[in-house]
Amino acid sequence: MLTIVLGAYMVLLLLVAWRSAKKITEPKDFFVAGGAGKAFNVTGSLLATVLGSSAIIGTMELTQRQGWSAAWLLLCGALGLAVLYPFAGRIKQMGKLTLPQMIGDFYGSGAERLSSGLIALAWLGIVAAQIIGASKILSVWMNWPVLPTQVGATALIFGYTALGGQWSVLKTDIWQGLLIWSMLIMTAVMWGNRPAAAPLPDISASFPFDAHFSPLDLLLLLLTYASTFVVGPDIYSRIFCAENEKVARKSVLASALLILPLAFIIPYLGMHAAALYPEAAHVFDAFVLAAKHHLPVWLSLGLILALLSAVLSSADTTLLTAALVVQQIRKGKHEPRIRSTRWWMLIFSLLSFIIAWKINSVIGTLLLGLSVYAGAFVLPLAFGIAGFRASSNWVKAGMVIGGVVGGFGKYVQSFWPQGSPYVIISAFALNFLCLLIGWHEHRKFR
Repeated sequence: MLTIVLGAYMVLLLLVAWRSAKKITEPKDFFVAGGAGKAFNVTGSLLATVLGSSAIIGTMELTQRQGWSAAWLLLCGALGLAVLYPFAGRIKQMGKLTLPQMIGDFYGSGAERLSSGLIALAWLGIVAAQIIGASKILSVWMNWPVLPTQVGATALIFGYTALGGQWSVLKTDIWQGLLIWSMLIMTAVMWGNRPAAAPLPDISASFPFDAHFSPLDLLLLLLTYASTFVVGPDIYSRIFCAENEKVARKSVLASALLILPLAFIIPYLGMHAAALYPEAAHVFDAFVLAAKHHLPVWLSLGLILALLSAVLSSADTTLLTAALVVQQIRKGKHEPRIRSTRWWMLIFSLLSFIIAWKINSVIGTLLLGLSVYAGAFVLPLAFGIAGFRASSNWVKAGMVIGGVVGGFGKYVQSFWPQGSPYVIISAFALNFLCLLIGWHEHRKFR
């Protein structure tokens, strides 16, 4: 039964992509859906993009150690969107296709090309995390080998995104976002009416902090995760698709509010599933098994489609973003071409597959990529949007130093946990120092 449903779902996605491809008449259609997205579509796309492997699988993996403190992952995401809200209209008004183009306006073409390369590199890990997520879902539910599921997920993500571009992404994201949100809530309600197999941890025992999650850990999460919602290429790509500034602001605020309840629902689902299947190696594996065996058939099928939708809706946006920005390295201010973007999508899909095959950890892959990105770009972008301008050479130095040190700080966490937080914090401090040295003027936004 599930095989038939999955097959029909994949055919439907490819059909939407094929029909969307016929509507593409210029690059702007492929890259930002013509910049004509309504609030309903942009909100749904934002929600679906946020609720990928990082939110669902990553949060559940964190509950294994942190309990209710795992809720901070999505709470930080919602907080980041809340901070972005007053600036969303300004970002839309800038009228760009990519985030590196904004950096180019702020600091010059050299900074634009460097940011394109670094973002593309960091986003390999984000796409890989989605491939790992899809593989985990299918391999546990269907008892399929991991490698074939990773190959299939990579092929579907590439084919669907390359065919229809942003048109197909915006069309399907709204329904995928609603499916994810509603299925998770319905599952929580269903399980909430039944006693858990074992007592769940008291929320006061691990939230807001406990022995496994300290205020310092929260600071790191704010720096490396919440910040990417304020100045993130995937979030901005949704804003660029909005019809106008008002739609951009409304969509960002609505997405933040919709995410809030899931911050606690997802840890609850993970802990409930872990109580049912304490022998499972990972909490998310237990969740998939619990969904398969402890839900009505209709809800079980709906939930598995929602989980796959979470992965696909995040993967398509990140893959398109990575393929689009890498072209800025050579093209500069010239508009990227659809054909070359599709070739870059293929390259990034293959590289992401290799990373997923070798690492096979959603939260580790995700946070490594975000640590590189946040250390390199959060401060330069925030300063640029605020109107501060600095020397291109010093900005580039800050990006490189911040990205390398941030990534290194996350890398050493496994064998130097006590020093890792301070290495990551130093990435932001060094980036700020470079911006301060290179600062030369402040411009008011008009």
